[in-house]
Amino acid sequence: MATHMHGLDAALAKAEVKAFGKADEVREFPKGRVELIKIGGAMIGRAVFEPGWRWATSVQPLVNTKSCEAPHFQYHVSGILRVKMDDGSEFDCKPGDVSVLPSGHDAWTVGNEPAVVVDFQGMVDYASGHTHVEGASLLDGKSYRGQFIEKGKSSGDLDTLTFADGRFRSSACDQYGYGDAPYSAIADGENIRFNAETESPRYGKLVWKGVVAGDRLKGEILMLQDGKAPIENFINAALVPSAAKV
Repeated sequence: MATHMHGLDAALAKAEVKAFGKADEVREFPKGRVELIKIGGAMIGRAVFEPGWRWATSVQPLVNTKSCEAPHFQYHVSGILRVKMDDGSEFDCKPGDVSVLPSGHDAWTVGNEPAVVVDFQGMVDYASGHTHVEGASLLDGKSYRGQFIEKGKSSGDLDTLTFADGRFRSSACDQYGYGDAPYSAIADGENIRFNAETESPRYGKLVWKGVVAGDRLKGEILMLQDGKAPIENFINAALVPSAAKV
């Protein structure tokens, strides 16, 4: 015990601040991802489970266990996560809840809002069969131009997406007060996948997910507003030549 406490004291000997937007590691799986940061001698994970995500169909094929064997001690930030234990008990975890889940459970997202949790215990080996190491600067210095279009419509706003110094910005969204925000990027074979969340005091949050293949960018954007159904948008864009950025 004394040795453990000495190690903990050493880990907490200096102040440290880190952000999930610049995670040390990102693990992606169908309809979800886990962002991991190492801080204070511990590994903390933020998991984002998109609508339609379920452990049994998304993560189980990667780990090949009957049910989730990772114990969790987590705070539920947003969305609703339904949990079913191996003993048959079932319950919902909602924003503001703190849950402790022992090994042996399934879980899935309820509704049209992503379920976001911060886990203080069980993410070290979670979905470790599908790991990507993050390179936050993979897209820095690049811009992509296209149209920001609401799903179901044929046209929208001209938009330039800019990546600089670890931050992401949409020119079409500036007029609505979204501004810039940190972004994360990972190399996935020859492609680069990125995620960002921009927020407007008036219009709510935009959740960006995209992939860059060569000089082309394809993105999906979910607009989330309190009390309203999510609005799906998309963008197809092309790399802006360096000389045209000025």
